Amino acid sequence: LFDIVMPEDQEEISKVLDQLPNEPKLSIETQRTFEDSDTIHQELSFVPIYNTEEEFDGFYCFMKDITSRKDLEERIFYQAYH
Repeated sequence: LFDIVMPEDQEEISKVLDQLPNEPKLSIETQRTFEDSDTIHQELSFVPIYNTEEEFDGFYCFMKDITSRKDLEERIFYQAYH
């Protein structure tokens, strides 16, 4: 999991994972840089998994590329204040 986020986001993800056993779903927005130096914005959503005894047993993680949305938000912010 920590391979797909920037080092500066890893502490925040650890905090989210600590809260996960007590929440139905948690999400966080991060960035990811690829080997070719291309960077994207991503939303990571975490859903807990419980065993038959209803004990926390892990999680599913879903990633969504939100780069277009973040670029649009930045453009709107710029236009609103310039």
